[in-house]
Amino acid sequence: MLFSRLLSSTPRHLLNIGLAFFLLLLILLFVNSFHSKDLRESLIQPLHLVSNLPSQKPTQLQSQPTPDRRCNAIPSSPDVAVIIKTGANLIYEKLPIQLLTGLQCANDPLIFSDLAQTLGPYRVYDVLEDVSEDIKQSSDFDYYRQLQEFQRFGQDLRLLHDRAPAWKLDRYKFIHMLKKSWNLRPGHDWYIFLEGDTYILWANAMLWLQQFDPQTPYYFGQQSYYKNEPFAHGGSGIIISRGAMEKVLGDDPEFSPRYDKLAKEEVYGDYVLMKALQEKGVTLSPYKPILQGERLSTLRFGPGRHKDERYWCQPLVSLHHVTPSDVEALWQLEQQQQDLTRPILFSDVYNHFMAPQLPHDSEDREDWYNFSEDAVFKPPGEKPGRPIPESEMTPVQEQAYQSYEQCAAGCAEYHRCMQYSYEFLTQQCSYSFSYRLGERRPPTSDGTRYKSGWLMTKINRDIQENKCSSLEWKGFHSDM
Repeated sequence: MLFSRLLSSTPRHLLNIGLAFFLLLLILLFVNSFHSKDLRESLIQPLHLVSNLPSQKPTQLQSQPTPDRRCNAIPSSPDVAVIIKTGANLIYEKLPIQLLTGLQCANDPLIFSDLAQTLGPYRVYDVLEDVSEDIKQSSDFDYYRQLQEFQRFGQDLRLLHDRAPAWKLDRYKFIHMLKKSWNLRPGHDWYIFLEGDTYILWANAMLWLQQFDPQTPYYFGQQSYYKNEPFAHGGSGIIISRGAMEKVLGDDPEFSPRYDKLAKEEVYGDYVLMKALQEKGVTLSPYKPILQGERLSTLRFGPGRHKDERYWCQPLVSLHHVTPSDVEALWQLEQQQQDLTRPILFSDVYNHFMAPQLPHDSEDREDWYNFSEDAVFKPPGEKPGRPIPESEMTPVQEQAYQSYEQCAAGCAEYHRCMQYSYEFLTQQCSYSFSYRLGERRPPTSDGTRYKSGWLMTKINRDIQENKCSSLEWKGFHSDM
């Protein structure tokens, strides 16, 4: 009765519309059930990409207008090719935010991984496909074969989260990345090689590279050391000029197989890359701190560990281990620059990111580790840390391990100490000669607990005494 009264009181045109929508819904449900099996099957099928043959001319993405003001801010910008090295188990975690922000200015970047894929409009190349077959038969490539199998059966690649086998495979990528970059993007002035979690400050990089002749064989990087030999740390970014690429990748058909064998014997692929460049007479030009292996929270400011180092008036070009929030924050900083032809300096990064986060009501913070590690004091009988010179040791320094308060007192007394941290379980007191922000470290179940402090009077005095009167486009050479 109620239902019939409701129908009689409802306008006829509304009833007709409702009936039409109901019939349309039934039709859609029928079509969906008919095709759902085919749809499910198609979703798990891997993409069939054309093999990356060196002789093929790659299809260039059409350059799209971008609102990113950095891209055309530097007159006569160098002609650069950007190459990103990543892994199939991490590509979705690290790369999308980079392509949406920091790498918007990169024209058709090359993406190399251990599996051929697509990422939106971007083609991802299998950089290991040309590794020597005898090397591929080794256990190092078990993970590579597992990746192919996961893709073949439509399994979630993120489940392969064990980093150890991926790291073992990574050292084979560098030589083939170099060769494929030259084949797929020949003739550029500069080749900028980045990791998926390396952020590059675009305008700074363009202003820097403008100062060099790309026809000269250059190999730039932040120096790391292995076997007492310097090589460019891959995570900080490696930059190679056209002149160096031409010199290294000349008529040498055994180039790749020879270095595949070396990669199998060594630990670090970026070290193997250095050996290949060195063989052809191209040596490293070290550019720490302009190229950086640190992320925002661990970046040094002010004095360095060595007395001839200072992190302040140099432009910052790259950072490593950046999180998605780091990437977003750095991109916003670049967008906010009024004059993009003025480089962003270490001092700017300090004022923008670190200074506002330092404690204002006190000079210390509970459950915080500020990466003080330049001098370490431990209880007697413990394995020695990294002490200050014995000639500078005072009774206060000798007792610095006993409590947080004594650690703080020792730092205040020591002329080079800018900040300190104390770990209560092991009674370890540590000093830093730079100022660094650090990160929150909640107490652990075994009793490990940190507390950190900054000597703001010293820090502010150091800043006042070191105004940037000129830019310092130079690198340090002392970091063994």
